[in-house]
Amino acid sequence: MRFGFGASLALGVLAFACSGGKEGDLGGDSGIPSRPSTGGTEKVAINNLIGRWYPDPEIKRLSDPTLTPEQWCERPVSRVNVTFDQVEVQCDTGPAWVAPVSQVKTTTAGEVVVLFRARKESGFTSLKFSASSGPRMNISGSPCFRGASTPHARFPDYEILTRQILGGKRCSQLNPATTQ
Repeated sequence: MRFGFGASLALGVLAFACSGGKEGDLGGDSGIPSRPSTGGTEKVAINNLIGRWYPDPEIKRLSDPTLTPEQWCERPVSRVNVTFDQVEVQCDTGPAWVAPVSQVKTTTAGEVVVLFRARKESGFTSLKFSASSGPRMNISGSPCFRGASTPHARFPDYEILTRQILGGKRCSQLNPATTQ
């Protein structure tokens, strides 16, 4: 598409007017939706954490090839699920904890601290990710382990094993009292 001189001039004047009169600055409100600002550029540190993290004992339990569908579904799978804007922690007993991400901070020791928009009395105000070693990491602050630092890892075989053990069904289809 070809714009004439008049269209280019109009766009330039419009951009200058939107910037509040400062040349080269289009202002903070461009009208384009964006992710919420959380207080700095450290939020990019969450990118390496996005995904599901399983505690080592859970990986050991789920990796057992002799598990029956009933044993697989006897309780919820303990895990930490990190997305860009929220974190969900599912303990093997009790309810899931979900909180929106408020801020992400890094320490000089290479730790990543994710702070949540949650009341202090909720018991789920932050998680600390440390001792990163490829797909393994220690996570502290989880209500599942009373805040203690616990080794976690990614478990890419989870979906494959779920399909193999459950035969393509969900736990809720096998036992309506248990849902995952």
